[in-house]
Amino acid sequence: MIRRFPILAQVGGLALAAFLIGQAIAISFFFIRPPPVPQIKPSEAIAALLSPAGALSSGMHREEAAAPPTRSPTRASDVLLAVSIASAVDRPLADIQVHTLDPTDQPQRVSSFKLSAPDLSSASYAIGKVDDLDKVPSQLLASIAAAYLAEDAPQPAFQVSMRSENGWITVGPDTSWLSLWRGRVLLMFAVSIILLAPLTWWIARRITVPVRALSKAASSAGKSGLDMAEFPVAGPTEIAQTGAALNQMRSALASHAEERTRMLTAVAHDLRTPLTALKLRMHAIEDPAVPRMVADIDRMEHMISEIMAFSRDRQESEPAEMVELRDLVSDCIEAGAYDDFARLMPGLAVSTMASPLQLGRAIGNILENARNYAHAVEVRVGSEERIAWIELADDGPGIPEHELSRVLEPFYRGESSRNRATGGIGLGLATADLAIKRSGGSLVLSNGAVRGLIARIELPV
Repeated sequence: MIRRFPILAQVGGLALAAFLIGQAIAISFFFIRPPPVPQIKPSEAIAALLSPAGALSSGMHREEAAAPPTRSPTRASDVLLAVSIASAVDRPLADIQVHTLDPTDQPQRVSSFKLSAPDLSSASYAIGKVDDLDKVPSQLLASIAAAYLAEDAPQPAFQVSMRSENGWITVGPDTSWLSLWRGRVLLMFAVSIILLAPLTWWIARRITVPVRALSKAASSAGKSGLDMAEFPVAGPTEIAQTGAALNQMRSALASHAEERTRMLTAVAHDLRTPLTALKLRMHAIEDPAVPRMVADIDRMEHMISEIMAFSRDRQESEPAEMVELRDLVSDCIEAGAYDDFARLMPGLAVSTMASPLQLGRAIGNILENARNYAHAVEVRVGSEERIAWIELADDGPGIPEHELSRVLEPFYRGESSRNRATGGIGLGLATADLAIKRSGGSLVLSNGAVRGLIARIELPV
């Protein structure tokens, strides 16, 4: 058996799957390409050198080794940074090594720093290479290094090593697989999923609410005869058009059914007058065949009465009210004089909303059908979960399995009922089924374990 999911789950799942696939492609792009080399402030490098917590807060990688990296400074700024960091951590310059991870060949002119020595403020030196530092006086070099530290401007990614008691501490940008940069990207994607999931659910719900309303209206169509509610015309264009088309179909079917019922009622009504006159004339004739002819006329009048009752049930609409089912069944048995073969079994009181007149007529039709084929009927009333039920089990011959659903159709007569003694015109159970549907319930027929027919009326509580 194929498992079917609600349309809300399908639309929401499709939207979420599309979003996750897009996010997965974006995430894979970020993880395949190398992370960008970040710029580092001198203060962040100093904090990372002094403590692991500083490295963690700044997102830098910190490790201890027996020897420093074997790289040598490639830019003049490496030496200036080393001088600045050595001054900040109060270490000799020999204990500090700095080298840029992504050096460029363009010379850098240090001209934006405010030097602390007033008598050297007019000096200007082009320092782009390490060799250019030999031209700078030591006092100016110290001022430039102090300016580096005071400015604390982001520098191209560099690595700095400091001698420690156990070797060298080296800090630099985190280039691991799950770096701080990638972690922030993952966090951004996670937050976007959390924020977009409710929006996706809301959009899917807006799309599917009209579909569910349409499905609910379709499932309830026919339970109330010609008084079925209209299909909702709302939601997206296609769903609204479907609702409008179903309303047109509903109107056409209702008109057709009403016209057919009206025609049957008119024919049945017009036949009563000549039949009554024919019966009166029969009584004036002295002939042995007259009693049989009168019996045939009575049978035709009974058939006409059934057609009139069926037509009345299709056209009448009675408001529902709270009904105590055991009392209703007891009244039906007493009113129809079925107490000679129908017995109401003991049980608890069960109440539900239903049309008492139509439901009582349905119970009476089922009892009348049982009287034609069985000698005894046991009636039970109960409830389970959200369903109230009435079960009428007789000891008759039952109905062949292939006819159990068809006997509820109007004018259908089973093979075993096509005789003058028991056979009607096929409206008894059909009328009962229509009346029960008018109360929002259903009539289910089944054969007993040994013999007999079980008619189960189920009503919502």
